[in-house]
Amino acid sequence: MSVNRTGCLVAVVVVAAAMFTAALYLYFFTYPKLKDLAASNLAFELDRRIEAFHLEFREWPKGDETDILLQLQGDNPGNLVFVTPDFPIERNRIVDAWGNPVFFQPDAEGRPWAISPGRSGKPGTKDDIDRTVAAEKAHTVFPDGTPPFTPIPAENVPRVDGPATTTP
Repeated sequence: MSVNRTGCLVAVVVVAAAMFTAALYLYFFTYPKLKDLAASNLAFELDRRIEAFHLEFREWPKGDETDILLQLQGDNPGNLVFVTPDFPIERNRIVDAWGNPVFFQPDAEGRPWAISPGRSGKPGTKDDIDRTVAAEKAHTVFPDGTPPFTPIPAENVPRVDGPATTTP
C-alpha cells in the first residue's frame, strides 16, 4: 500500500481553510449578533428593575447614570436592592456586552429607559440597542407578561468592593 501524500496534504489544507472560514464567519457575523442580543437582554432586565423601583416608591430613579445605579443598588428610601452585584458594573456604571456604559434616556414622564450604545460606544447612533429584541422574546416565554422583579433588602445583598463598583 502506498500513501498519496499530495492527496493527504490537499485534504488537510481544505479542512484548515474550512475551519478558518467558519471561525471568521462566527467572529464577524455571529459574535456581534450575540453581543447585541446580550445588550438587549441587559436593557430589558434593567427596565424591569426600574419598573419595580417605580412600583415600590411611586417615583422613577432620577439623576445621571451613576445616580440611577446607586438608587437601584439600595441608596433609596427603603434600602431595597434592584440591581444586584452580578450585574456588569465598571467604574460606577453598568456596562453592556461591548464593554460600553449603558445610558438612561428619560421619557416625557421621567421614566428612564436603559439603552446600550452598541458596538460604536456612542449614544444616539443607529446601532444603539434597547429592550425591543429581548421584550419580543420575553413575550413568547411569558405570554401573560413578564413576572415582576421583587426587590431585596439591602442588608441581604453583599456589596462587592464598596458601593456601586465591581471592578476597579
